[in-house]
Amino acid sequence: MSKYQYANSNSIKVVMIIRNYLGDFITMAVPLCNHLQSIYGKCNFYFFYPDKDIKNDEIIKCFFPDAHMFPTPSGNRYFQRFKMAIKYRWIKPDIGISTVLNYPKTNSLFLFTIGAKERYARAANQATSKLLNHPFICHDTSELDNQPIGLCSLQVFDSNLKEIPEKLYPLLDINKIKRYSPKYSGLKILVEVSNSKHFCQLLNTKCAEILNELYKSHKFSVLISAKSNDFDKATELKAKLSMDAEIHISPTLDNFISFVNAADIVLTGDGGLGHISGALNKKIVALYSRTPIKHWGILARDVTHLYDSDNVNNIKNDIIATAISNYLTSEYLPFTGENV
Repeated sequence: MSKYQYANSNSIKVVMIIRNYLGDFITMAVPLCNHLQSIYGKCNFYFFYPDKDIKNDEIIKCFFPDAHMFPTPSGNRYFQRFKMAIKYRWIKPDIGISTVLNYPKTNSLFLFTIGAKERYARAANQATSKLLNHPFICHDTSELDNQPIGLCSLQVFDSNLKEIPEKLYPLLDINKIKRYSPKYSGLKILVEVSNSKHFCQLLNTKCAEILNELYKSHKFSVLISAKSNDFDKATELKAKLSMDAEIHISPTLDNFISFVNAADIVLTGDGGLGHISGALNKKIVALYSRTPIKHWGILARDVTHLYDSDNVNNIKNDIIATAISNYLTSEYLPFTGENV
């Protein structure tokens, strides 16, 4: 059957196998969900994911407030997925899709058992593909590493897509985000001190050198994002800065998103902050190391990716400063004297 057979329906049920890590969900699942909604209109999403992936469960609701979430218990992968599929056959999904590129046999069995009418997933072989009526067979999986991870997910549904259209980029609804009131007016640059990938975290001394040099020709204040156990590190950075700065420790994801939304420009390493900033349509300078930009880059209109194979601190200060300065000029970001 055609993938567009439900295009005139009032609402369709979509079961989707995902990974619920923040960056994975934003880059892999959201563009695909946006694509489905552009075709079918309203979709009722039912997300299934391993319970070990529950890192930022709230992120799903940020994009899809009415979505249903089903963490799968740990244990034998085949048994638990089969058990969950039997338990939730009552959903009677119109479409079932796996955005997860590994475990094709398990995922295909799940979509078949849960009773999805149209089943889309990567098939490891011909035997697996018999469980699907829309198998995506990729014999050379190394090819997937040379394209955006979000495109890999989209191609499971539509193999004709060769790029991710900008209209499918992840975007949060600004009108539903709580307003955060910064201490200082004017332009704001957000930086972080708590990136879990140490090779993607700027050292405080280097970060301060870059910002202080920029402050000689541009006026701005700094927002410092930190986890609670990095408060001392954030305090150390603030003491090194020549401009006004404030530290924020976010107790919840909603609170964190509100804080990020108060910024005009974001300087971030590879990680959740970058993907959230992209979904908020911020100007971003993203520092990547060891993770390929082509595969895991931020999906956003205004993002400059910089890369070093070993550690982002090897990227020269003037290269990072120039990337930020491009967004500070009046051509890119007019100074209004207040945060809009």
